[in-house]
Amino acid sequence: MEHATPHLRPVIEIVIQTGMRFEELLSLTWSQVSLDRREVSLTRTKSGTPRVISLSDGAAATFVATPRHVTSPHVFREPNTGRRYKSLKNAFRSTCARAGVRDFRYHDLRHTFASWVVQGGMDLYRLGRILGHTTTQMTAGYAHLATVDLHDPVRKVATDLATGAEDWIDNRSAMPAQNRSRTL
Repeated sequence: MEHATPHLRPVIEIVIQTGMRFEELLSLTWSQVSLDRREVSLTRTKSGTPRVISLSDGAAATFVATPRHVTSPHVFREPNTGRRYKSLKNAFRSTCARAGVRDFRYHDLRHTFASWVVQGGMDLYRLGRILGHTTTQMTAGYAHLATVDLHDPVRKVATDLATGAEDWIDNRSAMPAQNRSRTL
């Protein structure tokens, strides 16, 4: 972030906190941003299906700090003319070069957001809705990061085995005989 130009910083901050696609950000207008409801209503999406993005404290603060243009409805636009940005690829590449970061694309920021929220415990269904994925297969690539829900059941089995918990033994006796020998 310290190597980003002032006009690129809020774009990076918003994508890293919302997972919005590049075109969704560049076409975003202030009428789509509701700070009262802490959400962004996306009307132009890749799938053609509108969706709502919730705003974290940091994302809301970034929108509050982003100055509005006198005549332009666009959130992210050229400061002097008010025209919406068509592309920020050169600015992003230059920022990465100044920071000494190689082989990093804008889309990697979206992946970073997705990875962080899955590692924080978000389920893949909700992530898919936030990212605007049309199929569960598109979101399934993040499944390997969702391990939080696996820890408690494994701990419970280990604890039950170590303590000889009655409910484990009772459940084991209800198993078919051919499976009982495999459980211990």
